[in-house]
Amino acid sequence: MILSIIIPVYNGQDKIARCLSSLLNQGLDPKGFEILVYDDGSSDNTADVVTSHCKKHPQIQLISHENRGPGACRNAGIDKAKGDYIYFIDADDYLMPHHLSHLVELINQLDLDLLTFKSKVIRKEDEITTALKHPSYSDEDLSVLDGRTYIARNSYKNEVWWFLISREYLIKHGFRLTEGRFMEDVLFTTKAVFHADRIAHVPKMVHRYVKSAQSTLGNEEPAHYVKVISDMEYLIINFEEIIKDAEQDFTDRDVCLERLKIRRDSLVFFMIVRMLKSHLSFKEIWKILERVRKTSAYPMQHFISEEYNKTIYKILTPLFNRKSSLYLLFKLVRSSNKLRGKL
Repeated sequence: MILSIIIPVYNGQDKIARCLSSLLNQGLDPKGFEILVYDDGSSDNTADVVTSHCKKHPQIQLISHENRGPGACRNAGIDKAKGDYIYFIDADDYLMPHHLSHLVELINQLDLDLLTFKSKVIRKEDEITTALKHPSYSDEDLSVLDGRTYIARNSYKNEVWWFLISREYLIKHGFRLTEGRFMEDVLFTTKAVFHADRIAHVPKMVHRYVKSAQSTLGNEEPAHYVKVISDMEYLIINFEEIIKDAEQDFTDRDVCLERLKIRRDSLVFFMIVRMLKSHLSFKEIWKILERVRKTSAYPMQHFISEEYNKTIYKILTPLFNRKSSLYLLFKLVRSSNKLRGKL
């Protein structure tokens, strides 16, 4: 068993078939991979759709349980997986044809902990288009680095669907996804990349991320919004563990450390945006920021960067960093739906 693909799904009856079809169209030996679909307490016909695929394709397995969130599903998948390598994908998303077989061959031949690739955001319904049946990757495309150097030289992503990862590597380090929280993959992904001994990147748009208003971060229902803010605070505070690890001496230390601080500060910035748009009082907002202040994450000193250089970021960051100006902005946003929409 060379590959285990893990898919958490909740009420995904309209999307899961496309995801599964794309995974079956990757040029993989049917006996050499498994697809573990975790139905996370769906109330629609997701289980029926997956079951119909299971009958035709024995490499697909359906595991159903009560709703516990994608982090718990992925952790259960890690425990159950038999493949040498693991790939995580969301049920809404899909892969371009004929890539996984070549990516698995590469990660195996190069003896990598992780192999990363690119993703394209799809905001509208999009058909799976044809791709090269035999994608080619030159040696120049595949520089093998350690994880710290990789972070120093590349802009890595928070999500779990942009890389293949060695199951042995996961088990060795005991990496687990955060359960019961949104953005459960941020700490997992950062730790997995940072601690890797061998990692390479394929500059190909393999993955398609289907963005919708129903996504976790797109949902603006008040209770959900407050939960997202709470979970962002958790991420920011726990990100300090990784920052401390990066303070040790190693090649490209300063650049790696700066990139990690930029990523941490970006969490602070977008948490503040959400707090201003939420129904939290200013007193509640400031209490959260006081807790974050106990780390080195607030006020933000690293957010404005090559990655985050928009004019709006440059204007808002100093306003967010001071209590008095943040309070004035809070009053303006709460009194103006138009301004709230721009944020």
